[in-house]
Amino acid sequence: MSLCGSCRSITLQKLIGSTLEDSPNSGVGLRSVKERRIVHFQRGSELFESAQHCPLCAMILEALTQESSIAGIHSTTKPPQSLDHYPIELAPMLDPLGNAFPHSAASGVHLRGFAVVGKDSTKGSCNQITGALRLYTKDETTSKLKDFILGRQRLQDSSSEAAFDLVRMWLKTCRDGHAECRGTFSGTIVDESTLPELPTRIVDVGSVEGRQPVRLFESNGAKARYIALSHCWGPRERPPLTTNRANIQEHYHSIPWLSIPKTFQDAITAVRQVGLQYIWIDSLCIVQDDQDEWLRESVKMGSIYEKAELTIAASHSSDSWQGLFLPRSESTPAVELPNFFQGEQTSIGVFATVRRDQVNDTFPEHGPLSKRGWATQEWLLSRRIVFYTNGQIIWSCKTITQRETGEKFYSIARDSKWKSIIEQYSDRQLTHLTDRLIALEGLRTELQKKTSDTYLYGLWKNSLPDQLLWQVARKVDEACNPLQLPSWTWGSTPSSVRFVRIDTAKNLCKSIKWKQSRELFVCAKLKQIESLRQGTILESYPPAAARDIEKSNAKQTYSLHRALYDVDGGHLGWVVFDLWAEELCSEPLFCLALMGTFSRRDEEIEERTGVTNSRKLREYWILVLKRCDDMEFAYERVGIGKTYGKQWWQDTTSQDVKLI
Repeated sequence: MSLCGSCRSITLQKLIGSTLEDSPNSGVGLRSVKERRIVHFQRGSELFESAQHCPLCAMILEALTQESSIAGIHSTTKPPQSLDHYPIELAPMLDPLGNAFPHSAASGVHLRGFAVVGKDSTKGSCNQITGALRLYTKDETTSKLKDFILGRQRLQDSSSEAAFDLVRMWLKTCRDGHAECRGTFSGTIVDESTLPELPTRIVDVGSVEGRQPVRLFESNGAKARYIALSHCWGPRERPPLTTNRANIQEHYHSIPWLSIPKTFQDAITAVRQVGLQYIWIDSLCIVQDDQDEWLRESVKMGSIYEKAELTIAASHSSDSWQGLFLPRSESTPAVELPNFFQGEQTSIGVFATVRRDQVNDTFPEHGPLSKRGWATQEWLLSRRIVFYTNGQIIWSCKTITQRETGEKFYSIARDSKWKSIIEQYSDRQLTHLTDRLIALEGLRTELQKKTSDTYLYGLWKNSLPDQLLWQVARKVDEACNPLQLPSWTWGSTPSSVRFVRIDTAKNLCKSIKWKQSRELFVCAKLKQIESLRQGTILESYPPAAARDIEKSNAKQTYSLHRALYDVDGGHLGWVVFDLWAEELCSEPLFCLALMGTFSRRDEEIEERTGVTNSRKLREYWILVLKRCDDMEFAYERVGIGKTYGKQWWQDTTSQDVKLI
């Protein structure tokens, strides 16, 4: 089928205008172009009619309806009345030239595609709906574009020569031009003009011809560039190939190719294609049945990933036998825009396609590897990562995260805020719960270099009491704390956790002290709870409390949620227990006020002068505690919560509390 007149008239000049008023990298010219729209059809019904014979209009209609309430109408024979009376517009999707990585241009724009904008009146009101078409050129023509960078064609095979060309180009461009990617998590700079020292052991990938076998190499301080592998070990019944005391000498001599799991084979192939000689694979490079060595080497893992030239992540492989280069679905059909460029570049083919790939197949955060606890520090500490997913190869460095097709996106794998790290990490799985803290040891080591802060079993002393305010994100049936960690750290629970939102809160503690033990000494207001009841529907709470519960994780842990009342039956707030036990109903429980919307100093001035400085509702973030039977003034954390109003706390003074 041939294109309609409207689609044949889509040109670069119509999309972005003849010139940019300012340099696009300044953001001003880029913003003005982004606001530009051209009318493709005056009415939605015209688009529908044209889509019956024009392949590009069919794509535009599909893109427009993918995420809307009228999804599926492009395959019907009846024009959608909800689109009928409104124009269909096209708008350019542009990024600064830096996002065109690894290609570059001295001037111009990075044009990813164009947005399709319409209006939908399905639900009685007129709502804007949008879709997107991606634009790309064939690989061999990309370099011919002088002032405009477009997207890339989706790869047919992640093990193709074109795929390895792209990885090599990504790596070279990053090494040559990204100063930020020489920085480590701790802020130190890696001198890439010198070779790094190899880990204790590393896998020598041998040669493609087989004249030199794959083997384990004991480095003894040797220096060379290397790649690290991030992968899923898989279930116990399907373990990866490992090095142990019985086979280590054999591995030093050679590791037979047919004994190597497919994921490892593919990673070795990638290392050879990149032009390096060594790859670090945890199961092969650490003697797995030597506990002392494992403890020594596990502490070094952070440094190993940080110093690696590149990390290869088998994102969507559930075990070491599945492979790195996974089968792909067929590429989405594309339509060439015959008149897109005018003048000297008219011979360059520009193609439009609608994206049909699924989120779960595309993004690393949705693959099996993202559920592995150890992957947290592997991803954060690696300066450069190539993720192999079901549908894409993803590049992620400290400067940019990008699909193989050239589209930039944000990856939570690069979120370095500690509370975000813990929330992600606690969602992930560990084969051994005893690894709960050691699987973050590399991150801890690097962050401590930067801050010189004191690390307290998964929390940072200078971020207390803020980091004490965590809550469980799911119910667990019984306590499981094999390391006997103190109750006040998130590491003491096997549950995933979420930190309470305290954007405007102020510290209410007079002091917080830690004396190199599992005990934390907090001087703050402590008051016994008078009444707890089973949590009721949100509508029964005061508006402030209902809003906070909605934001918190209380709805996901409803059976752990209780409403807090004063002795007269007045509503005070809410609590969420870490683990519900019937005996909690029959023993005294206490609230420890850690943070509030009014500072401790201002409250002390009010108490001294008797003058109220603010009539705003006071809010207090609390820990819920119970007394320890065998220790005086000692308390154990059992939950978290919040109270509203200052009256309940008015006659309460600060006291020293020992948390264990």
